[in-house]
Amino acid sequence: MSLRFVKMAFGATVLAFLGATASPCASSYIQSFERSANSVTLYSKSGALRIEVCSDRIIHVVASPTRKIPAAIVPAVIGQCNDSDFRVVSSESMVAIHTPALQVSVDRATGTLRFFS
Repeated sequence: MSLRFVKMAFGATVLAFLGATASPCASSYIQSFERSANSVTLYSKSGALRIEVCSDRIIHVVASPTRKIPAAIVPAVIGQCNDSDFRVVSSESMVAIHTPALQVSVDRATGTLRFFS
């Protein structure tokens, strides 16, 4: 499988997933966030969004209309996201997660996620 195909498949999967689930944070601004060993959870008035770093190249996103993130059931994923090497950068306008292979940026005003390689 080529790297380009994997990137396109990953992007399509993320876009399909986010279209159905990322709306809770999109309707109001990001108020705060918490970092754990393998994730960053962002909170807004209308819900929460957790971005889990499973590896340098694998990101798992879960959203909820409440502040509590439900246990994700993903049949294609058989392992848990463990401690990963990533850093969090925060500014007035965004919160970003950097791994050695990619970056995930969340706009604080809109909740929009952007993925960069």
